[in-house]
Amino acid sequence: AKAMQQRENPRSKVPALPNFLFLLTEPATSVMKLTTAQAHPTVNNISMVSSHGSESKGKHPTVNNISIVSSHGSESKGKHSTVNDISMVSSHGSESKGKHPTVNDISMVSSHGSESKGKHPTVNNISMVSSHGSESKGKHPTVNDISMVSSHWSESKGKHPTVNNSSMVSSHGSESKGKHPTVNNISMVSSHGSESKGKHPTVNDISIVSSHGSESKGKHPTVNNISMVSSHGSESKGKHPTVNNISMVSSHGSESKGKHPTVNDISIVSSHGSESKGKHPTVNNISMVSSHGSESKGKHPTVNNISMVSSHGSESKGKHPTVNNISMVSSHGSGS
Repeated sequence: AKAMQQRENPRSKVPALPNFLFLLTEPATSVMKLTTAQAHPTVNNISMVSSHGSESKGKHPTVNNISIVSSHGSESKGKHSTVNDISMVSSHGSESKGKHPTVNDISMVSSHGSESKGKHPTVNNISMVSSHGSESKGKHPTVNDISMVSSHWSESKGKHPTVNNSSMVSSHGSESKGKHPTVNNISMVSSHGSESKGKHPTVNDISIVSSHGSESKGKHPTVNNISMVSSHGSESKGKHPTVNNISMVSSHGSESKGKHPTVNDISIVSSHGSESKGKHPTVNNISMVSSHGSESKGKHPTVNNISMVSSHGSESKGKHPTVNNISMVSSHGSGS
């Protein structure tokens, strides 16, 4: 009888909580080893959404106003989530065969060892976009208003991102078999040890464009309104850039088998130890043109309205330049 009274005691019964109260009592929403063939939930105002080793064959959630979205070892065969107003989106070792999320107003988007066979996200108003060891076989994101876009040892077989209003775009050891990004209003574009088999970016209104040890088999960038363009140990088998309104163009140990750039309104054009088997640049309205130890097997440049043209130890097997309205022409130890 006492056992019967205990079973009937209402204090011993635990009422079932509504779904919304359950969400409020949880400090974080975590999905561990989840397998689902249905649609994911719509989640708002959450501090952390974490997915570890989860596999989704349906549609990922719509997530808004979240501080951290983290995915570790997750695999998605459907559509990723639409994510807004998030402080950090991180993906480690994730594999996506569908469409990546649309992400807006985020402080950091990081991808480590991720592989995407679909379409990357559209990302706007982000402070940093970082990709480490990622491989993309689809289309890279469209990125706007970002302070830094960094890619380390990434491989892209599709199309690189369109980047606007960014402070720095950096690529280290990256390999691109598609098309490089269109970059505008950026303070620095740097490429170290990168190899491009497609088309280089169109770059405008940039303070520094630097390429170190890069190899390009396609077309170099079109560069305008830049303070410095520097190329060290670069090799180009295609066409050099069209450069306008630049303060300094410097090339050290570079080898060009195509056509040199058309350069206008530049303060200094310097070439050290460079070898050109194609056509030299057309240069106008420049304060100084200097060539040291350069070898030209093609045609020298047409130079007009220049204050000084200097050639030291250069060898020319083609035709010397047509020079007009110049204050000084100096040649030391040159063989023509």
